Amino acid sequence: MTRDMLNAFKDMPIVLKFITAHALICSCFALVAIVPGIPVEINGVRMESQGIWEKDWGIPLVATGLALPIIGLLFLNRWKYSRQIYAVALFGVFFLLNMTSLIQKPAYLLFPLIVVGVLTSYLFLNKKVRDYFNM
Repeated sequence: MTRDMLNAFKDMPIVLKFITAHALICSCFALVAIVPGIPVEINGVRMESQGIWEKDWGIPLVATGLALPIIGLLFLNRWKYSRQIYAVALFGVFFLLNMTSLIQKPAYLLFPLIVVGVLTSYLFLNKKVRDYFNM
């Protein structure tokens, strides 16, 4: 990380710092899916990379583990479209990757809708966040 990125992180409103840190930490998803020997628990089942790929969760985990950290870096670079990309990625993570569960139990749709709605609203309606990206 460059000095400019560290300064940008310091300038961020507190909630945006948490969103950015979370996005960067999501790189662990890709590591878990790719590197053998890292155990993870998914839906109460403990498995390693081979089990993840057998359950067809490998591609979604790698995609999430690559996309979100890139978006976190875009936040640190104050790229003007990073909020839009984050909103689309968040929608993808919550809805598209869990579509079968949501179809089977529509009540599960409420939580993702609330999370995506609150975070997207924060990114676009909060004056401090708008000011951060307009610097």
